[in-house]
Amino acid sequence: MAGEEGKGSLVGKLEAEIRAIDLKISDLSAERHALTRILERTKSEVFTAAATTRKNGFSKVVVEQEILQTLRRREVPVSSADLLAAARTVRYNLKPVTFRTHLHRLKAKGLITNSDEKGRGYWSIASQQRP
Repeated sequence: MAGEEGKGSLVGKLEAEIRAIDLKISDLSAERHALTRILERTKSEVFTAAATTRKNGFSKVVVEQEILQTLRRREVPVSSADLLAAARTVRYNLKPVTFRTHLHRLKAKGLITNSDEKGRGYWSIASQQRP
């Protein structure tokens, strides 16, 4: 019977390791998908401020362009949660605090505004930015 207990413990450990590997595969797949989208968009679009000098400059530009494009596609103000979800399609591991930094940088540049009609947490393209 002692052999059966040891066998069960080993099976549990192996199953846990397999689950951990599956989680890593899932994370890598999400990262690959985000990079593929970035590559496709980079080939088909010209990013504003494409000349970046900082190490994280490219990521910043890609996230901010996704925020702006999402706002341009919609006619109504967009919630921060929806914008974060859109930004995560190009940078899957984007943290909410970093995302808020992107929003406030765009607001400081005069590219986006808080929406008064929908309340806090909703954003629109600044009126001078509308096509």
